[in-house]
Amino acid sequence: ALVVELTGLPLNDQVISIMSVLLFGVGTNYVLFIVSRYREELITSSDRFLAMTSAMKRVGPSIFGSSMTTVVAMFLLIFSMLGSFKTMGPMLAITVTIMLIVALTVLPAAIVLMSRFAFWPNRIVANQPNRVATSIWQRIGRFVVRRPKTVFLVTTTILLIAIVPSFRMVPSFNFIDGFPDDVESKAGYELLKKGFAPGDLSLTSVFVSTPGSNVMDQTGLIETLAEQIDEHPGVNNVRGITRPYGSYVGQQNDKASINRYNSSEGTVSRLDVSLAGDPYSETALTVINDIRSIIQSNIDRGFTGKVEVLVGGDTAVQLDTKTVIDQDTKLLAPLILVAILCVLILIQRALIAPLYLLFSVIISYAATFGISVFIFQYVLNQSGVAYSNGIWIFVFLVALGADYNIFVIARIKEETERLGFIDGVAEAVGRTGGVVTSAGIILASTFAVLTTLPLRDVFQLGMAVMLGVLIDTFVVRTLLVPSMASILKKYSWWPSIGSKTSTINPL
Repeated sequence: ALVVELTGLPLNDQVISIMSVLLFGVGTNYVLFIVSRYREELITSSDRFLAMTSAMKRVGPSIFGSSMTTVVAMFLLIFSMLGSFKTMGPMLAITVTIMLIVALTVLPAAIVLMSRFAFWPNRIVANQPNRVATSIWQRIGRFVVRRPKTVFLVTTTILLIAIVPSFRMVPSFNFIDGFPDDVESKAGYELLKKGFAPGDLSLTSVFVSTPGSNVMDQTGLIETLAEQIDEHPGVNNVRGITRPYGSYVGQQNDKASINRYNSSEGTVSRLDVSLAGDPYSETALTVINDIRSIIQSNIDRGFTGKVEVLVGGDTAVQLDTKTVIDQDTKLLAPLILVAILCVLILIQRALIAPLYLLFSVIISYAATFGISVFIFQYVLNQSGVAYSNGIWIFVFLVALGADYNIFVIARIKEETERLGFIDGVAEAVGRTGGVVTSAGIILASTFAVLTTLPLRDVFQLGMAVMLGVLIDTFVVRTLLVPSMASILKKYSWWPSIGSKTSTINPL
């Protein structure tokens, strides 16, 4: 509330819903990372304060780095041209920043004050060898380091295949389709579709404005525009002051027509354009572009008087929204990727590992998007994928996808410095497997809450992010990243000094 008051950023129900989900999911992940490492340190230390100091020294940088990828990605949305992105991004960035501060200060203190009772009813015995029991994660780690190239090729191939459905994505611009069937407005819309032309359900308006003069002096221009627009195959009919019933009848001076199509001050006249097809389809957006081209061609030819012609209506709004989203994507996608790469380089103090971590995030996002498209269009038979969700899915998955990779690669670096690359990678996968899996399932579950909401757009966002987090958890973190680290070995930390090598012990 304080941030809203100071910055003037709006705090609507959608922002609150996503903020709550993100706060709970990310916060729980940080708790798991700290508690898991603190427990490891308690086994080898009888002093809980020293144990927490050692734990935070190990996981603190990873938590800071993972939170920074999310904060940076969200904050960069301030450069968006779309209002919803511009306002929601900074709010989510502030949310994660507050959670980071709590995780690095309040949380460790609270855990230490609870002493060993924090793990009740389990009992942590100090000064014991810090060994990890052979688990499924350690077996997976050993399998990966034995056949890293095979694992990399198979995993990458599967992820690339998963991308294919995204090329057949049907973008949806119909916000009404996103409502439940029992909503009265949608029921009324479906009823109207049965008895009226599609374009009549949402008319496109062409406004001819003549500031400071009578718009009736421009009836020639108005009719020229109406005639040319009416000739377009994507237009059903055009009505206006010169054609109140859809065909030209000359200038109308009756009060009813003037009141219907002209403004009260007489400086604006409106043409009602009924499109031939669904006004919310992608084809309809093309028709709006053509209408604007017709208007521009007439403006370029010149005409008498000061005249401004604008196109409005739901279809025009959707076209403008699509245009802005496309521009934002071209700007924000590379900007966010470069920013995350810079964060990874600063955290890892290397160049190679950040590059393949970024690769893993990108391919994970692309595969998730492809699987999501397949589920939405071919399994759930939805009319399409909400166009505005594309950039949100990208931001969430790229930012959150880097979280687990940072945590895992940091542990790989730590263990390989101690054991060498072969044993170190296997040990890192074994030690992080349980906690990262738990964190991933919890984070995915929090976004799964969004799938219970009745709005299609929110459902799709929650479903896609949930799938992406699970892919990051069980595929990218478990197989792809360890396999790339095993292939590149010491070159992962270039230009830093590499780790020693070793041979893996048999199972």
